[in-house]
Amino acid sequence: MNNMVSIIVPIFNAEKYIGRCIESILSQTYNNIELILVNDGSLDDSDSICLKYSKKDKRIKYFRIPNGGASNARNYGIDKSIGEYIMFVDADDSIENKMVETLVAKLKKYNVEFVVSGVKVIKTIDGSVLEYGLTEKKIVNFKENIDKIIHLFTSERINGPVAKLYLSNTIKKNNLRMPLNIHLNEDLNFNTDYLKVINSMYIDNHVLYNYYYNNVVSVTSRYYINRYEMLNKVNDNIISFFENLSSKHNNLGEIYYLYVKIVYSSFLNLFHTDCHFSKSEKINFISNIIKSNTYSEKIKFAKRNGLKYKLLLGVLKSKNKYLIYYFVKMLNFLRKNQIFKY
Repeated sequence: MNNMVSIIVPIFNAEKYIGRCIESILSQTYNNIELILVNDGSLDDSDSICLKYSKKDKRIKYFRIPNGGASNARNYGIDKSIGEYIMFVDADDSIENKMVETLVAKLKKYNVEFVVSGVKVIKTIDGSVLEYGLTEKKIVNFKENIDKIIHLFTSERINGPVAKLYLSNTIKKNNLRMPLNIHLNEDLNFNTDYLKVINSMYIDNHVLYNYYYNNVVSVTSRYYINRYEMLNKVNDNIISFFENLSSKHNNLGEIYYLYVKIVYSSFLNLFHTDCHFSKSEKINFISNIIKSNTYSEKIKFAKRNGLKYKLLLGVLKSKNKYLIYYFVKMLNFLRKNQIFKY
């Protein structure tokens, strides 16, 4: 177990990509790894591909489980892991061959409990590449460096389970797992839980994770009738984390603005093609949320610089269900026609 990195890959119908993913992991310059492949009920040829690789390399552990979603597969991988460190890689992505070596070296050098690195987005439709690097820094004592932690959340750098290195013992002794009843930002919820039980991390400036954007409908853009409820649970967890770091609401304006984004996303969801609510049902949905105590308590503390953010906040603070309905409808039209992305 000493110094071993457990790399967990959930797999569902990934026959087109899983070979590339596995090859990138097996070619790491850091050899002390176990590759945990969890086949989440795939219906394609993923099984035979994984079997072929598992027979070639003894570092591979291959498991088949009934389809239960990526979170369930990652949790299964955690339970089966024996490494000192844990990493997650998605089946349709790949990693550069020095990624594991680099993240382990940084964790040891700076004596921290968590390492976060940048991501390269590769658009398969045209081959264009965008690199999302990070400013290198060590963060200890989160209470004294709350602004740096806030930035990780507002910039969405803490989102997602990939491009990160975790301590296995910390995950297991605190029984941290991906929630199965949340299908949006469940990995952000996991990372928030992890931050709650540690007090040091390192932000690495290397971009070593390759995220392949396949131009298909993502989980975040799908229609969920309970989108608001799921995202609000994650937001409650984030706010509880930050309120334990600072009792002053004025310091957390940008964190409370994350709730504004959730509300906006949920209202925008009403205009999704798969939403069959009538106009009156949509307005009633908006009304029920803006009348809630949660809405009143969270939105009053929200702050963010920038005209478009202030405009959205102003409309939501009006608590006028008709104004909000038509404002969001207009923004949806602008987004849909690629006139303006809000």
